[in-house]
Amino acid sequence: MSKVIGGIDPNTAGVSIQRAFAAAIAGGTASVIGGGKFKNGAITGAFSRIFNDDSHPSGFEAYKKGFKEYFSDQERFLAHSDALTGAQGPEAQQLAQQQGALVIEATRMFVNDVTIEYNGELINVRSESLSGFWDWVQENPAQFSGRFSANALTVGVSSIPFRGSITASIILGGALTTTSGIGAALKAIDSGMQNPAAIISAMGGVR
Repeated sequence: MSKVIGGIDPNTAGVSIQRAFAAAIAGGTASVIGGGKFKNGAITGAFSRIFNDDSHPSGFEAYKKGFKEYFSDQERFLAHSDALTGAQGPEAQQLAQQQGALVIEATRMFVNDVTIEYNGELINVRSESLSGFWDWVQENPAQFSGRFSANALTVGVSSIPFRGSITASIILGGALTTTSGIGAALKAIDSGMQNPAAIISAMGGVR
């Protein structure tokens, strides 16, 4: 089975999302056949495949980068939340409110499928942001895998008090993905980004 999975997505060196997904399905299925839980087998399979692929040095470095960025984005979100309370002073609070408004407005444009003029060009916020995100994932599969793994690990640890409840895992996964995404978007704004489509793409990890 390992050789079959290894033949998937042959043009991608290092970590491959497609191979990791296939390994997760295979691992989950094997776990169920053996009387275990699909989730546990899927996680083990995906991680095993990722670390096997990551024997390629550049892939491993990109993986670690994505892993670290996820937690860095969470820290940025927490700092933003703290600033909103006024704990860092009125100026920091005002800046946080302005940055938060940019994220909210970009999200509104994405949800409502808005087309705007930006730098003299018409762009559709939804299609532009999704295109930017998928292009980034294809070009940086190891980095994306790192972010995904960090999220999965955090959800798994956070779900322990709920005894592995699927509902709790889904809720926690959605919440943590959202907060890390907001943190990433805030970082993009920190760097001077104003394009709503780019801000939305940043929520998925695009740098």
